[in-house]
Amino acid sequence: MTKAKVALVLALILPAPSAAAAIDDARAAAAGIRKVPGRRLTLYTDLSGRDVDELPAVFEQALPQWCAYFGVKQSDRSDWHMTGFLMKDKARFAQAGLLPGDLPPFLHGYSRGQLLWLYEQPSEYYRRHLLLHEGTHGFMLTILGSGGPPWYMEGMAELMGTHCWRDGRLTLGAMPRDRDEVPEWGRIRIIQNAVAERRALRLKTVVEFPMPGAGRWPRCWTGTHATSSGSANSASMCATATSTSGSISSSRATGSRCAKSGN
Repeated sequence: MTKAKVALVLALILPAPSAAAAIDDARAAAAGIRKVPGRRLTLYTDLSGRDVDELPAVFEQALPQWCAYFGVKQSDRSDWHMTGFLMKDKARFAQAGLLPGDLPPFLHGYSRGQLLWLYEQPSEYYRRHLLLHEGTHGFMLTILGSGGPPWYMEGMAELMGTHCWRDGRLTLGAMPRDRDEVPEWGRIRIIQNAVAERRALRLKTVVEFPMPGAGRWPRCWTGTHATSSGSANSASMCATATSTSGSISSSRATGSRCAKSGN
């Protein structure tokens, strides 16, 4: 097993250190990193702009939807909170002590307990998507106690990360009507290309994935979308996820559309 895989396994089973105790705000500011506070997410970033500043508000609206989907009583989670690090220049975060050396290499984002890290993305949509993806991991691991088997863990993060943010309102699990709603997301294109090139995978293969990298996220997304969409495969896939993880189950289906502005 490689060092990266060992670090990933340890991150999933070991408790994360307290973010509040570890972060020196003055040291972060000296490195060019600002703090954006929020009720459910405190964000540290070297980026600026309204679309960045609203991310804690986006994250706050995600919590009741995660709770509703997984059948969790929100009133029991009044103090739930995560700390995130949105990075354009990761050297600044390493300098400020905000990028632990024991994190495994990651291309886009990574979560550990109630901490999450994100690299800047080429579109506002995909930046939010990645935040919600990693936030879903954080919710499942800290509140549900497990992410389930790999295909389900990554698939649920993709399912919940696919969202609509319009007029200050968030909808998780929103199926895009066209590519313009989800710039740089690319999941449907990847699946369509795989089908056209006869590289499509059977659901059984997806369910048997080991810990999937970002290249397998689209396949995991299609698997969990089938789980929550009422298809003929939903019951068996839900049973697989539940029996493997012990307590994971989906109580509500997603798949809503992103409403037009003003609706």
